[in-house]
This record gives sequence, structure tokens and C-alpha cells, in this order.
Amino acid sequence: MAPSASYTDTQKTHKSDPANYRPISLTCILCKVMEHIILSNMWKHLHKHNIILHFQHGFQPGLSCESQLIETVHDWITAMDNKTQIDAILLDFAKAFDKVPHKRLLSKLAFYGITGNTQNWIKSFLSNRKQRVSVNGVLSDTTYVTSGVPQGSVLGPVLFLLYVNDINENVQSPLRLFADDSIIYRKITSETDHEILQSDLIQLQTWSNKWQMEFSISKCVHLPITNKTKPRLYSYSLFNIPLSTVSSHPYLGVKLDSKLTWANHVTEIASKSSKVLGMIKRTLGPCKPEVKEIAYNMLIRPKLEYASPIWNPHTATHIKHLERIQHCAARFVKNDHRRQTNPADLVTTLRWPTLERRRIIKQAMTFYKILNNLINISPPPGLLIQSRNRGQYVAPRCRINAAVFSFYPRAIRIWNTIPSQIIDMESPIAFQTAIMNLPFTTPNHLNCL
Repeated sequence: MAPSASYTDTQKTHKSDPANYRPISLTCILCKVMEHIILSNMWKHLHKHNIILHFQHGFQPGLSCESQLIETVHDWITAMDNKTQIDAILLDFAKAFDKVPHKRLLSKLAFYGITGNTQNWIKSFLSNRKQRVSVNGVLSDTTYVTSGVPQGSVLGPVLFLLYVNDINENVQSPLRLFADDSIIYRKITSETDHEILQSDLIQLQTWSNKWQMEFSISKCVHLPITNKTKPRLYSYSLFNIPLSTVSSHPYLGVKLDSKLTWANHVTEIASKSSKVLGMIKRTLGPCKPEVKEIAYNMLIRPKLEYASPIWNPHTATHIKHLERIQHCAARFVKNDHRRQTNPADLVTTLRWPTLERRRIIKQAMTFYKILNNLINISPPPGLLIQSRNRGQYVAPRCRINAAVFSFYPRAIRIWNTIPSQIIDMESPIAFQTAIMNLPFTTPNHLNCL
């Protein structure tokens, strides 16, 4: 099997910057079939020996960006509720998947027990690979690929996970990974904590040099998480280059801010959704309502609901801001732009639940999956205290709004309103169908302590 592939550039952000493009490997069907066979056996070995880091949520069954955010944000909010500051360092690798050295990768595979014919096949899969670039249908000359795991391949993701699997070596502070998206953080109660976190960054530098995984230092930032009026402001550096301190920064598709209010995130997704809706209006204006509705459900609603259990807003301003997008979409679908028409009535006519109700249902569904091990994370110890009512839990007492309306406290309050016969359902589909019909009445009914 010839180890060659045709690459199509995938643009990430600004089209004018070549550094924002990534190669996607378009390998043949036969190659992908063989990769699936190898991958299946590799996962059995990795799970049997519990090899992958427990805080690595990338490319694994039962784990996702959402599960990573639930655990990370809960740590931060718990610290804030206890009047403790968190200093988080968001790290960015420079073209991580393209930089993996093949010889070092093979040595790590051997260390993790992937040897013999499996390792030989992977070695052949990686060796003497060729690539070419396609731009507007014109192909470049082929060139040999001397490093990196093929993006777009079946094996690429797990090979990368194994390559970065020892990144926490000699690191004392909590480290979270989603493939190459990394974040390290620490509670800051004294100067000592700052020194430990800076020392951990030096350990990451050492690891980076040893394994030739370069950080894009200009994209690494320091985000202090605190609601204190006078926070402890420390400086951090990588390779003696100071990191920028920011009050807001994107991570795994959500916009984090220092106080975890999610105001910036709500504003951003509303703005992006409005732009997409405008594009749909210009493109699909003459189309049938059914086509317009499909476009809304596929292109806009996912933007408004991605990872919503983590950032689900509780203020009327933010709730209305998002509902306004759906109201505009309803007017477009029904082709009714009259002032006297109440857009909420159009939403009802279309049988669309409010976005707020959909977020409540998604939060309940996520909590159900955690309790039933369909999402492979465990609630923090001591959080789930059984109440006297069967299947219900005592809602934790919180000091600040960010904690009151965070995932676990709010999910527990929602959960406690669900009848026991629904809670006991073993099928997630049956559970979701059942809660869709529950009268989750008002925000206050679910938001209050």
C-alpha cells in the first residue's frame, strides 16, 4: 500500500495568513479499513491497561469538549465560591499534529506496549509518506513528509494522544487536555502557588524541548479567574517570554472570562448566529418554509446551544438576547415581518420550544448521562448527597451567582423536579422523550436555591 495522500488545505481563521492553514490527508478507502482494524485493537490495549491520561478528553468514547469544560469550570467555580483565585495558563502548540517526530513516536508506542506487527504496520504507514497541495484544482509537486501524524486519517488522533501522554511529567498543578488544546491552572493563595505554577511551565518547556513539540508562545495567555476587586496579579513566562494577561479568552469553543459570567460568550454566539441568519435570508429568501427551517436547525441553532450546560444564562438580558435570534428566524421561516405579529406566537406555531427550555432539557440530559456512565466523568466527591426523596439530591449551597447557576447545582435543581418514574428509565432516548413533555414552568422555578 503506497503511503501517499492528497492534501487539501483547511483554513482556520484569517485567509491571508498561511500559518492558519492545515493539511487534511485524503487517504484511500482500503487504507482507512486497515486503520480501523489496527485502531480497534489499540483501544482494547489502551483501555485494558488504563494508559491514556484521565484528564485527556480528546478523541475518546464518552468524553468530549463538553465533558472537559464541565470538569474544568467546576474546579474554577468551586475555588471562586471559596474566595480563592485561580490562575489559568491556556497553552497553544504550533501545528501540533504536523510536528510529531516519527522515531520518537515509535519509541513511545513501544513504551506503551504497542510492538510487533502492529508497530511495524504503523511504522510503514508513517514512513516515506508523500503529500501535495490542491489549490483551485491545481496540484503542486509531491514532497516527502518527515514528521507529523496524518490529519484526516483514522489512526492520527490516537497516535497524537499517545505522543503527548506524558506531558504531565513532574507537573504539580492540574493539567487539562483535549488533544492539543491544553490548559494548566492552580489555586493562588500565596506567592508559593505562583512559583509552583511558573515552575510547572518550566517543566512543560523541558518536555517541549525533549519531544520537539513547539509552543506558539504568542497564543499562550494567562487568564486569572476571580471575582475579587483586588486580585493577586502575577506574571508568567514561557522560554523567558512574558505571557499576556487577558480578561477573556476562547477555550474549546466557549469564551471564558475572568468572572465566569459568560456574558462575552452569549454576546459572541448571538453575533455569529445573527450573521449566519442574515446570510440564510439573502440566500434562501424565495425557498419554502420547510427548507428555511432545516437551514435554521442545521446552521444556527447548534451555534446557540453548543456546550450550553456549562454557560446556560440566568439573567433576563442574556436569555432574551438569545431568544431574539430564534424570533427573527421564526419570522423568516413564516415570512411574517409585520410589527403587530408577536414572534413568540410564530415560534409556538412552528412548535419550536424556547431556547431556554431546550437548554434546561439538555442540562437534565447531560446530568442523566453522567449518572448513568454514558459520559465518562464522575461528579466531584461529596457533591451528590442523596435527599430523603428517592432519586433526588441535596442542592449544594453556594455563595456567588457563578456557582449557584453553574452546571452541577443547577442540574441537581432541575433533576429534583423530574418524577422518579422518569429518573429510573434505563434508555436515554426514553428519558429524553419523557422530559420533553415535562412542564418546566419558569426560570425562577429552576434557578432558585
